[in-house]
Amino acid sequence: MKKLSSLLACLLAGCASYAQNTPWSTTTNIGIGTATPKTLLELRKDVQGGQGPILTLTNGSGYVGASTEIHFATYDRGTGEPSGRIKVADGGNYTGNMLFETKGNTTTSPLYTRMFIQGATGNIGIGTTNPQSPLNVKGSVNGLIRLTPASDNGEASIHFSSRASETDNSARWAIGPGVFSTGSNFAIGSTIYGNAVATFQTNGNVAIGTTDAKGYKLAVAGKLIAEEVNVKLQANWPDYVFKPSYKLPSLTEVKEYIDKNKHLPDMPSEQEVAKEGISLGEMNRLLVKKMEEMTLYLIEQNKRIKKQEAFVRKQANRIRVLENKAQQ
Repeated sequence: MKKLSSLLACLLAGCASYAQNTPWSTTTNIGIGTATPKTLLELRKDVQGGQGPILTLTNGSGYVGASTEIHFATYDRGTGEPSGRIKVADGGNYTGNMLFETKGNTTTSPLYTRMFIQGATGNIGIGTTNPQSPLNVKGSVNGLIRLTPASDNGEASIHFSSRASETDNSARWAIGPGVFSTGSNFAIGSTIYGNAVATFQTNGNVAIGTTDAKGYKLAVAGKLIAEEVNVKLQANWPDYVFKPSYKLPSLTEVKEYIDKNKHLPDMPSEQEVAKEGISLGEMNRLLVKKMEEMTLYLIEQNKRIKKQEAFVRKQANRIRVLENKAQQ
């Protein structure tokens, strides 16, 4: 009881010399503000509203340049160094920076600052003591942040909210695997509507407006607008139509094909388009081929027309000569 009274006197009256020079031990839980402490040392402040701190630690006078430390440690017997500590140190301009420090994995390793809270700005740095944003994470090549669910088969995600009040859950967005579909697909979408705006499948395919890319590298369920689309085809561009070795079908053959199949040769049918859609690059290739074939038809027709025009002019001259002779 005498030691307990001395401890209370030390805590309440600031008896620093006793704490530094007098060893003591107890097997009884100690309570300050409570008669039923549940831990080795329990401090409780049961006041109306619960306002005010329970415990204040101040180093010396608390002036600028002072630091206050709390050590949580298993001490090294040889050096007496702690394995971890929380420290509030001078941050300049009458502010205090808070540092969370732990030791490395060797006995000779120094204490490293694992998390840093900047007093002047409130910025938090993990892996850095110079945070440039509200949260600045500096990590290894294995990734800055790793989210792991509680269970092995769970799904980790990040939610972003833009709310009118603390109780408003509207306009929420989420990113993560399996947020809007089962499996390991990574999705981005609105949680209030339960829709995935974009889904990145494990095979690298991307689906926008749908959760299934149907085997395509990019699948868009809806309208798409762009200022320019560049399609690079693996197939040959149909300039071979202009080569002498190309066999241009006759117009009679084309008409017979149309009468039988109800569409141009090489072009997909209405049923095929309805079922499979059209390939933008392939369709443009086929259209260019048909235009080139049509150009050849027009060139051939132009030759025939010029030949007919020449024949008509020759016949007209003969008629004029015969008319002149008849009049004489």
